Amino acid sequence: MSAQALRSGRAGASGTVVRLLRFALVGASGFAVDIAVYFALQWAGLDHRVARFVSFWPAASWNWLLNRRWTFSERAPDARAGQWARFVASSVVGLALNAGSYAVLTTFTGFFDRHRMLALVFGVGLGGLVNFALATRYVYRWRLADRHRVRPGRFADAPPRTGGP
Repeated sequence: MSAQALRSGRAGASGTVVRLLRFALVGASGFAVDIAVYFALQWAGLDHRVARFVSFWPAASWNWLLNRRWTFSERAPDARAGQWARFVASSVVGLALNAGSYAVLTTFTGFFDRHRMLALVFGVGLGGLVNFALATRYVYRWRLADRHRVRPGRFADAPPRTGGP
């Protein structure tokens, strides 16, 4: 995929590929925030499982804002409070998969207890896939106003039709 396609938001007939790539790039930057907080909390004396749970939230906040402004910018933004509430609700699902898989792997599997970063990466990947699906359909959902808001050079895909011929 070319840099031009990434900047313009175009990926052939559908912007889904570009949106997924943007979501992954935002997620990667959020992962850096997550790791930095995770290690800082352990350095401060927190147990690694508690640090894993707490480090999720600054990263999630970072991701919400960047996805709102970049990944899903073609969609009419909802009021921050409502969108944030939906984001938090969907993040709880992602957090359960993310931190839950980390806790299970590091508690019950010696390999992952010795290689905690691999358990963390696994959890982030699993949670990320679920979060993309929820972000696309629930958090940054299409609204009726979006049909008329898509500007030239933005995503070419349109929201699903809501009835009528």
